[in-house]
Amino acid sequence: PPFNSGRAYLNPIGLAEQEERGLLQDIRLPAPMERREPQVFQERLVGFVDVFTMEPGDPNWKVEWIEEIGQVIPALPPILEGAGRAHSPSMQGYLTFMAVRLVEMQRILKPTGSTYLHCDDTSGHYLKAVMDSVFGREQFRNEITWQRVVTRKGNLARGLARDADTIFRYSKSAEFVWNMNTVTIPYDLENLDEKTARQYSRRDGDGRLYQLVSIDAPKQNPNSKSHYELMGVTRTWRWGKERMAEAVESGRVVQSRPGAVPRQILYLDEQEGKTLNNVWVDIPALHSQSKERTGYPTQKPLALLNRIIEASSNPGDVVLDPFCGCATACVAAEQLERRWIGMDMGAEAYRQVVKRLRGTFPEMEVEGAAAGLPDGKRVHRVAELPGQTDEPIRPAPEREAAAASRRQWTIEERRDLYGRQEGYCLGCGVRTDLRLMHVDHVVPDSKKGPDVMANAQLLCGHCNDRKGVKTMPELWRMTRDKGLLVNQRQVELLYRERDAERMADDAMMRPGIRELWQLPQE
Repeated sequence: PPFNSGRAYLNPIGLAEQEERGLLQDIRLPAPMERREPQVFQERLVGFVDVFTMEPGDPNWKVEWIEEIGQVIPALPPILEGAGRAHSPSMQGYLTFMAVRLVEMQRILKPTGSTYLHCDDTSGHYLKAVMDSVFGREQFRNEITWQRVVTRKGNLARGLARDADTIFRYSKSAEFVWNMNTVTIPYDLENLDEKTARQYSRRDGDGRLYQLVSIDAPKQNPNSKSHYELMGVTRTWRWGKERMAEAVESGRVVQSRPGAVPRQILYLDEQEGKTLNNVWVDIPALHSQSKERTGYPTQKPLALLNRIIEASSNPGDVVLDPFCGCATACVAAEQLERRWIGMDMGAEAYRQVVKRLRGTFPEMEVEGAAAGLPDGKRVHRVAELPGQTDEPIRPAPEREAAAASRRQWTIEERRDLYGRQEGYCLGCGVRTDLRLMHVDHVVPDSKKGPDVMANAQLLCGHCNDRKGVKTMPELWRMTRDKGLLVNQRQVELLYRERDAERMADDAMMRPGIRELWQLPQE
């Protein structure tokens, strides 16, 4: 996704060509960059702007997102607000933009699936806190460091070079796809690292590199079946007698001198490779002359996406890239026999995706024209897409109609309730910000609870979701059993204070309503 870098990325094609192809966009460079690079701004239009604010009218920011996020994950809004105070409003706007998308990514992720989030040191530490909240810190698997540039560049007078990015890996559950056989790095026989070159320092008559490794057991046991004499040496061996005899006959076990412990020959070109760790230094960033290069400003190497997709999915699985750019993840998924979905809003990304898919897979039928972005046109592979298998997120039509007919509580009424409750949620007894609280009917609509202030209360997003159409006693029993009713005495006190108001309200005295709410009992 965007990195919140504060930069404007330029389209790789000139102004005239963009005008001809109908790709002009009304996007302006930030003022400081306009002053700094006026010539560049005149010659090229901006591809996309990686700048975030909390200003009205910013397409990447909506104030209602905060409330929506809080309804799903109550812990997230305080993290977003804290980032705004610790860093800047721009960081808060960016994290809000990311949070609404990460919540949805977590929702649609397969139970055995994984998510890889690529970022850098601009916002990475804040994104880690957001992802811990969305996916759960127990689902964190790795923080991968991808060293884009292996050789040092620039001077170190003011600090170290910033040559690495971060990739956070999370799973949906404790049971996830992980193909361990894909995370080994084959040895580059032409460019061995110092440690490997030292280990495999010998060459046979054919020039093959090898090393000698002891094959005796760590503990000698005279009663062991493998305690026997080999090439004049009697001891406990790791291998059985038959395997040892076969290795000696094939020349894979040698003895440096009579009486010395025999050792096994290991050839370097027969080894699987080095096991991968969480620091990836073997995949360099694309250079200007790379054959993969499309001209898209933030293009990633195909090898990087190949490794990620192979490690955490199987052939036939669906790979989703919600910020697909020039479709590197889509190309990698197609070549690895995975189904895939790519999404991007940029007109330049649209052009690059069409061009790249047609160039890489000539047999693939790609719908959409390379010039312009006509209404109703979308780039997609013509194939049957996987259907949604979970519950629809949109409410049923009858629920939509019921919601539309409900009373709209004014901000004054909400503040009045907040003051009466002294800021406490009446479901769990936790003090909560007004912005994160929801007006709830003490007696639910489904049980003919009246739409009056005496039947209204404020609940935090978590308690509001749990209550649904339940009564308050049912909610209290649930929260108390789970240890979430953290301030029961405060809740009881506030309900007693409002008891007289409820008793005086005719709507609350209708038959069958009064008994539907009561104080929580031990």
